[in-house]
Amino acid sequence: MGAIKDVADLVTQLVDRVEDRKFAADLLAIQSMIGGIISEQVELHERNIELMRETAELTRTIDSLRERVGTLESAAESAHVADATPVEPLSEEEEQILRYVAHNDGAILGHIARAASLDEVTTEYWLDKLCDREMVSQAIRPGGPNAYYLGRSGREHLVENAHL
Repeated sequence: MGAIKDVADLVTQLVDRVEDRKFAADLLAIQSMIGGIISEQVELHERNIELMRETAELTRTIDSLRERVGTLESAAESAHVADATPVEPLSEEEEQILRYVAHNDGAILGHIARAASLDEVTTEYWLDKLCDREMVSQAIRPGGPNAYYLGRSGREHLVENAHL
């Protein structure tokens, strides 16, 4: 009977060793999983740092854009205020010249002067003032007299003041 007991003990020892090996294999599998989790955590941490850098850069860009928008809004407001400033009224001569140019697109200095009953020097003075205010535009013709055309501001003035 001692031999059977010895065999039973050996079988028990073999079973324990097999279970120990399975346990060791389970431990190795768990260690492998932990290694994978740590690798993922490192990758997530690196991605988080990268995202924080991008966020900081985007925040700087947004701040810069807000500053530019503020500057542009201020400039637009200033331009609007400048547009709202009262415009110096036109002289009688300017009105007369403006109406003539409106009805005679491409008019030349001599014709405008005769129509306004002014000399050419005075007429040219008034035309320069109208050009400065963008009410009349001047087309330079090489070898010929300059032609004058009604500008947008001039058309606007004539329509708004019922001079047409």
